[in-house]
Amino acid sequence: MPAAIASFVKWTLTALGAVGVFLLSAWIAGFVHFAAPLPRWLAPFAAALVGVATLAAGAALASAYWRAGALALAALVCAAALAWATIAPSADRRWAADVARAGLISIEGEAVVVDNVRVFRWTGPESAEPHWETRRYDLAQIEGADVFLSHWSSPAIAHMFVSFRFAGARPLALSVEIRKEEGEEFSAFAGFFKRYEVVLIAADEGDIVKVRTNVRNEDVYLYRADIQAATARRLFEHYAAYSRRLAGRPAFYNTLTTNCTTTPYLLARATGEGLPFDWRVLVSGYADAYLYDRGFLDRSLPFPETKRRAAISARARAAPSDEAFPGWIRGAAAP
Repeated sequence: MPAAIASFVKWTLTALGAVGVFLLSAWIAGFVHFAAPLPRWLAPFAAALVGVATLAAGAALASAYWRAGALALAALVCAAALAWATIAPSADRRWAADVARAGLISIEGEAVVVDNVRVFRWTGPESAEPHWETRRYDLAQIEGADVFLSHWSSPAIAHMFVSFRFAGARPLALSVEIRKEEGEEFSAFAGFFKRYEVVLIAADEGDIVKVRTNVRNEDVYLYRADIQAATARRLFEHYAAYSRRLAGRPAFYNTLTTNCTTTPYLLARATGEGLPFDWRVLVSGYADAYLYDRGFLDRSLPFPETKRRAAISARARAAPSDEAFPGWIRGAAAP
């Protein structure tokens, strides 16, 4: 019996070691492919080379050449770690037009100034007539916040952003996004490897919502957050602080930890309202179900009915004008 146990333990450790080496090789290869400063044509070959080298070094650990394998593996890990540490985020690149300017929110007393509010008129999924403006709000007039979820592929994937309502003013949408450079395409895999900076976009709903409903034909849902105006104010203040923090210290987007859902989640937690972690924070398409279960959305109806009533894409396409757009889509979302 002890021999059987020893054999099982040895097999388990070997299997765990093999999985660990495979994951390590995948991470190093991904880093080289997506983040290393290499010509685009060379990156896949270099990634394949270091990936195979890492696997070979790991395999050597189980052979008579384990010392050489351990040294090679240590050298690869150290080289990757040092290279990773040298890659710093920047606020000065040739940005794509829609993320060329970051929203910047300044608060002095009750006076709010929002610089770089995006009010684009979209002519295609990736083309628009650009317009940026500065807006002023009275913080005492904040009424609440709404949560938007926009699905473009599977039900598990969505882009989430928050829009704040002020009495007597147009709502202000705040969206955490990747900051693509000119001609750059988004890749969820690349988002793990310091490929993109993160940006806070401040936008008019006639831009950030309408491009998704009317131009890109995404399935968009609008939920009114069931929170007090005081809570909405605290959340807005945290967004304002985040905008200024990014202005002074750029940061990288990360597909898992720093994205359109996890960042708002952390900002909302900072309000003190109590938002325990849940797997749906990471799987953004189910963020609405998470908020419903935690009591941050109206629970007077079952969630499937709440979600059905929150769908606004069809109504948004019928909005009579940009001026009427915010009120029009909220009429569709109301019970």
